[in-house]
Amino acid sequence: MINKEIKRELYSLGKIIGGFIIVVMLLILFSVLFKSPEKPFAEFYITDFSKPITFIDSSSAEHRDVHAAILIKITGVLDSNASITYGSNRKKYLKVKPTEMMDDGGAYELTKGKINIDVRNDYYQGDTIRILFTPKGCKKGWLRIKTKIY
Repeated sequence: MINKEIKRELYSLGKIIGGFIIVVMLLILFSVLFKSPEKPFAEFYITDFSKPITFIDSSSAEHRDVHAAILIKITGVLDSNASITYGSNRKKYLKVKPTEMMDDGGAYELTKGKINIDVRNDYYQGDTIRILFTPKGCKKGWLRIKTKIY
């Protein structure tokens, strides 16, 4: 009699554990199948400081109508001053001079020495961003600019 009761309780416990395992497996499967892949950072490297350089980041954004923010990471070392401006690429269908300012966005004045900027700013301008690096006396060093639009 006791053995039958124990068997029934073990059978009920096994059903509960089996059901729990199935639910957990389904949750994992759904999260893997329906998770949108995270876009990578776009990376740009600068070692030539002889002239202004323009970069276009069109790889780090999910393609949709509105974005809320941009992550910008600038690291490196400079021997003098420089600046970085960024903004939307609304003029992408027009010929734009490399030194022309953007429609909107922001700017960073970089000074001699080690550079380490890691900020998040509002960004509602679309799926691309135009980044303009302008040397202001610097001749040596390196910079890495990483951006991510989301």
